[in-house]
Amino acid sequence: MNDLPLTPPLNLPPRVRSFTCSGGQVLEGDSTPWGDWGRWSPTCEGRGIWGIQTAVQPPQGSGDDTALSDVRMFCSIIGHVSSQSTEGPSERSFDRPYRSELTVSNGMSWGSWGPVDMCPSGKFAAGFSLKVETPLVFGGDDTALNGIRLYCVDQSKDSSRYTSIESNVGGWGEWRDKRVCSSGFLTAFRLKVESSQGSGDDTAANSIDFKCSGGDWVYGDGIHWGDWGKWSPTCEGTGICGIQTLVEPSQGSEGDDTALNDVRMFCCD
Repeated sequence: MNDLPLTPPLNLPPRVRSFTCSGGQVLEGDSTPWGDWGRWSPTCEGRGIWGIQTAVQPPQGSGDDTALSDVRMFCSIIGHVSSQSTEGPSERSFDRPYRSELTVSNGMSWGSWGPVDMCPSGKFAAGFSLKVETPLVFGGDDTALNGIRLYCVDQSKDSSRYTSIESNVGGWGEWRDKRVCSSGFLTAFRLKVESSQGSGDDTAANSIDFKCSGGDWVYGDGIHWGDWGKWSPTCEGTGICGIQTLVEPSQGSEGDDTALNDVRMFCCD
């Protein structure tokens, strides 16, 4: 499966590129001109896009509103659900039984715990990606790590067919590249956390690393602030199969935002 070219086949102004169609044409969006276009997603495996899921920030009162922050598209393969960023939500197992829970002791406590999101039955996390806000300039309010997404595959390790799962995610930053085990599944993690800065700018969690059942480590590409805590226990069972995050919502224009503060992982047989 190949990514679409970075430049669409038609000579369109950059601000109106939106979708490419199986017939070869490009549909023009009528969005505002702010921001920069990212890379094109991979092309659908199958007949085409059949569904959509969006991440939207609610009104912030007197704060700074952003509205839509991210989007996923779902593709249909003759009745079977597939996607390039995640498989369909019906594939996910929110109530899958787990064998053990992994925690670390250095997470911060601002915010509230989101829902537990689990890999489909028979699948385990073999990789991850991070949503990270790059450091701001001129004394801005940094949030660093905003989200953790796990990529679940079955034990055949066909990495071209995966389901992505995530719990709550902060509203700042961009998703970075996927990182995967060279063999096996994720089995333990450690968190890099900046402790309370008092009257200074807090960021809480900054990055995460994982150990794999095959023996290698997979390093996160978060921000450098803070200190690494101790490793979590190692999974009882085959590997990590679920995630729950502690995320602080926006604190408005006068507050100090931290986004992701802590995380729990769940392991299955």
